[in-house]
Amino acid sequence: MQLRRQGRSVSPLRELYGADGGRLILPLDVCLVLEEGGAETLGFPATSGTLLDDPVVDSGGGPVGTIAAYDWPPSDDFDVKPLAFVASDGAARAPSGRAAQAALRLNDVVELETVDDNTLESVGSGVLGTVQSLEVLRVWPDLTRRVQTYRVDFGQNLLPTTRGARVVLKDGGALVGMLLFTQNQPNGTCNAFVYPAHLV
Repeated sequence: MQLRRQGRSVSPLRELYGADGGRLILPLDVCLVLEEGGAETLGFPATSGTLLDDPVVDSGGGPVGTIAAYDWPPSDDFDVKPLAFVASDGAARAPSGRAAQAALRLNDVVELETVDDNTLESVGSGVLGTVQSLEVLRVWPDLTRRVQTYRVDFGQNLLPTTRGARVVLKDGGALVGMLLFTQNQPNGTCNAFVYPAHLV
């Protein structure tokens, strides 16, 4: 299920990650990235809480809820929480976004999952990747801030709209985290950062 913030400005579509405590969880992109004329640009809110209560809609423009919480500017520049929380009646049906720390190993195979628009259940996409590094601090979303991530290389290019998707272990389906950042490569693969599920 792809959602966007549509208030004073409009964010690009991003995948719904899940829910926690009666709120939907989206990537912070819905607060930091603007869509204008089909192009995406960074547009950081200048003050904390500027985007609270902005409407969140689905890909067809149907209302889903409102922005309830996000941490920007971040309370800790070296531990950015890349999440936006949405107050929504649908949160009770969405899959949980919280998980225990996964016992990840280098070269583990993971799969992207999306949340079905109708049932709000998580569904495998068939898009597979391999864990290339375990949890480390990475530069994101600009050069002055850091976020905890795993690095995963996926076997195909990914659209920016897939950011926010659930990442699970292929064997067993344990939730690993949220697809946070994608960088498509000329050879048709994608280097990606995944925010760990146990930090959500």
